[in-house]
Amino acid sequence: MAMTPRFGRILRKYRINREIRLQQLADILEISVPYLSSVELSKKAPFADDKIEKAGALLGIGPEGVSTLKQLAALERALIHFQTDIPEMNDTMNALARKISDGQMTTEVWGRVLKVLTGE
Repeated sequence: MAMTPRFGRILRKYRINREIRLQQLADILEISVPYLSSVELSKKAPFADDKIEKAGALLGIGPEGVSTLKQLAALERALIHFQTDIPEMNDTMNALARKISDGQMTTEVWGRVLKVLTGE
């Protein structure tokens, strides 16, 4: 099953290919290094389109590439991000959402998840 390209992975590839450090890009985008790192690792939702355009300019990404990054960011922002008082639950639910969005959830596994959730 093919994995859906992730915004953060693509951004990181551009940044590394241009030999731009996390700190440099974070400074230009006016965001923290930990947040940028989390976005690149797909642990946090992608940032807003204006910051994607700034990153595109710094990293030499053409209009088509910036457009693709914006589309991926919009798709990832549309995913449900769970937030509860139980950190382990947040991590598990967000990992589940990522697996579903990446096309890694088989019908068989999804059936088992549903059985657990419904108590069957």
